[in-house]
Amino acid sequence: MSIKDSPQYKQLREAMESLKELKIPDHLQQTALAHLLQDSNEPGKEPRGHGDTQKTGKSHSASTGKNLRDFVAKLNPKGAVAEIPSLLYWAKEHESKEKANERDVVELYRRANLRPPRQISQSMRDLSSKKYLRLESVKDDPGYFRLSRTGEDFVLYDLQAAEQS
Repeated sequence: MSIKDSPQYKQLREAMESLKELKIPDHLQQTALAHLLQDSNEPGKEPRGHGDTQKTGKSHSASTGKNLRDFVAKLNPKGAVAEIPSLLYWAKEHESKEKANERDVVELYRRANLRPPRQISQSMRDLSSKKYLRLESVKDDPGYFRLSRTGEDFVLYDLQAAEQS
């Protein structure tokens, strides 16, 4: 099956026609299209974004949240004390996001297709308290938190060990 016969090609071609106003050169459009179709049409090959996150620092499907949803479904965290560290761990690993504020966490919740806690600020304060120590405040950025080493260990060993058993 040639690239031009695929339904993805036709859909992308229509989208590119509607974006002609941006004056993107045809050769760049064709190159981008070929890369997109190559990633989605090769059977047995992981789509770009899974294996090359270390090279680029970004996940190919980060905007859709599909990988995030898979990650959360696999770990199955219960409650904000497990969900927030899981979301921040995923963002750190797949989007190179070292710190986050409340708005960022709510965005991650939505991308993961989870309902955020009613009082997100209280949940984040609880997670940074001595009881949990899963988050730590960023010194020079008020309102920003980062996943602590304890929080990473919780996701890696407690949640993933529970998922494997």
